[in-house]
Amino acid sequence: LSATDPDFGQVVAVDRTLGLFNRAWCVAELAAASSMGMRQFMKLSSKKVVDQQIEEVRHLDVRKMQAARQEDVAEILGKIPDIDAFNAGLIDLVFGKQAL
Repeated sequence: LSATDPDFGQVVAVDRTLGLFNRAWCVAELAAASSMGMRQFMKLSSKKVVDQQIEEVRHLDVRKMQAARQEDVAEILGKIPDIDAFNAGLIDLVFGKQAL
């Protein structure tokens, strides 16, 4: 749909612990949508959640994600062409105007 409908996007609901960013297959979905050029919007429970974990958010790094199988992490990271740029995009989603 995102290829044919410019208004189509991905809404990312983030848990209070921000654990989504540490879960390999959640990150894989974010990376896939990003690589397709899909618009992404972050839904956070509150600004307070981000404020309480501000340092963790500022240093989001998908290389720290976890999965039951380490091969999954390697596979997902292998599909992200520029990990530093992807990390910067995640941080921008949390702090930027796309955050709902």
